[in-house]
Amino acid sequence: LLAAYVVPVGDAELSSRELRLFLGARLPRYMVPGSVTVLGTLPQTSSGKIDRKSLPAPDRVTGNASEAPRSELESVLCEAWKEVLGVSAVGIHDNFFDLGGHSLMAMKIASEVRRAHGTELPIALLFEAPTVAQLADQLHEMGQGTEATPDGRSDTVHLKF
Repeated sequence: LLAAYVVPVGDAELSSRELRLFLGARLPRYMVPGSVTVLGTLPQTSSGKIDRKSLPAPDRVTGNASEAPRSELESVLCEAWKEVLGVSAVGIHDNFFDLGGHSLMAMKIASEVRRAHGTELPIALLFEAPTVAQLADQLHEMGQGTEATPDGRSDTVHLKF
C-alpha cells in the first residue's frame, strides 16, 4: 500500500479524498497513494528525522465488490487481486491502483495467475486496464482467456495466453 502523510500549511483544512483527487489529476494513477493521512505534525526522532515507527498505520483500502464477477476469468482475476492486495473484497470495477496496487504487486498478480493457471499475464496490460472488467475485456479482445462452451457461448473457462 502506497501511503502518504500530509501536514497542512497554516489553517488549511484538507481531507484524504480531496488530496487523492488533487494528486490523481497530477500524477499517473499508479503513483497516487492508496491511503492519505492528514496529521497536525509529523512525529520526529531526537535527531529531527521523521519517526516512521510513530506514524499511525495507514487506513487499509478495501474494494466495495459492488458488482460481482460475470465470468470465470473475472472470478480468477478478482481472487488474484484479493490475494495479492490483501483485501477482503474486489468488485469488477474496483481499480487496482486505488486498492493500493503498484508495479511490484502487478508482477505478483502476474505470478499468481501463472502459478494458479500456468499462463502469462502481460504486466503492461494491467496498467492499461486497471479494473478487473477492463482487464478481462482486453484479454477477450486479444483472443485470450476465452474458450467456447459446448452450447457455443464464449464464456471464460481457462486463461490462455
